[in-house]
Amino acid sequence: MMADAAPMLAEATIDAFARRHRLQPVEALPWLFAIAGYFAFPDYLALGAQILATILFALSLDLILGYAGIVTLGHAAFFGAGAYAAGLLAVHGWHEPLSGLVIAALVAGALGFVSGLVVLRAQGLPLFMLTLVVAEMLREVVNKATPITGGADGLQGMVVAPIFGRFGFDLFGRTAYLYCLAVLLIGWWVARRIVHSSFGRSLTGLRENVARMHAIGAPVFHRRLVIYTIAAAMAGASGALIAQTTQFVALDSLSFERSGVILIMLILGGVGRLYGAFIGVPLYMIAQDRFAQVDPVYWYFWIGLLMVAVVIFARGGVLGLVIVILGEGGPGRGVSQPPWERNSVPRPSVIVVCRYPEKRASGAAKTEKIPNTILPEMTPMETVRVRCACGAALPNPEEFARHWRLIHGPANCCYTTFGDPDEYARHLRYSHGLANKFRQPLIAS
Repeated sequence: MMADAAPMLAEATIDAFARRHRLQPVEALPWLFAIAGYFAFPDYLALGAQILATILFALSLDLILGYAGIVTLGHAAFFGAGAYAAGLLAVHGWHEPLSGLVIAALVAGALGFVSGLVVLRAQGLPLFMLTLVVAEMLREVVNKATPITGGADGLQGMVVAPIFGRFGFDLFGRTAYLYCLAVLLIGWWVARRIVHSSFGRSLTGLRENVARMHAIGAPVFHRRLVIYTIAAAMAGASGALIAQTTQFVALDSLSFERSGVILIMLILGGVGRLYGAFIGVPLYMIAQDRFAQVDPVYWYFWIGLLMVAVVIFARGGVLGLVIVILGEGGPGRGVSQPPWERNSVPRPSVIVVCRYPEKRASGAAKTEKIPNTILPEMTPMETVRVRCACGAALPNPEEFARHWRLIHGPANCCYTTFGDPDEYARHLRYSHGLANKFRQPLIAS
């Protein structure tokens, strides 16, 4: 009977993984709010355009910080590079905004690639400081190049042509709002595709355990460099949006303060959740406006107080707190998965069909005899890969025994039953090497 149930449960599991990356209705909420804001607040569309462009900036930071685990305090370097690239093009006769936006993103991406070749070779605090040094060096270069960049006075005299020759930028911000919204939609789509791809899953592996990713043969530096370059290009596009919609580029677009503020915004919303930027940026900018009206001198104190409250009571940001409350009805019983990823693995026990007991490692496949004392249920002739399917040497016999039972089941049984999705996910990581570098495995009978 178990043999009959296994194919059906395996098929259900495959369907669940396939549904995991499909668009969910709840993901339409940010865009519905953005469209509603266009009609509900016509006098604040210029501010809305700034918020949308900043969301793209925070989204780019989330890719490298929240998913790849690259801690940076110099992300403003790419934002400012894109802003100055678009501004210089507009000042010197290249008035078409769309091509200027693309060129600015490419310039920022190139800067990210070149700087990433250096800074990503460091880890921890040295990496943190190197990213800050890159931003400060670029800021000083721009400050000294006054004839070209305007120096401390900023870049002025920009002329941006109407989009498609028809939609000009006005004082009310109508075109700017829709322009920023369209670019943000494209950036979000790219980020979502990255996060839910095998490449994105490997980024999560880098964040969680770089040593394990090295052990399974993942090109760690290459993948960190790729995502660093992509995030730099997205940040450059954000800077170009700000420059084109305001027709001015300030020197503080490269400042340490901008890097710190965007990090605060992301922490407020929720790091590593894709939609944290959509909550943190508006929340911070609205709170900044309110606090500045109440206390124009010490409004930063209230921002700091808000950050302390978030760190203490909402460690996953506002979005994380909402997920916890909606997940299980209270903060103490919440789940870590957002609603659009919940129920991706069936909650009942999952029966997985393992073919490994039928495979015997050959001499050519780096095998080694496992002593009968490690696993009493194994026969003396049983051979397995010492590095196992995950490619990493298991540190002790107990963990190896656990790995064997998870893969093969007790006493040569081909079926392993899991009563908890977390244990099932652990099984996938062990048996498939972080799920074949985070590709969802095909489970078949």
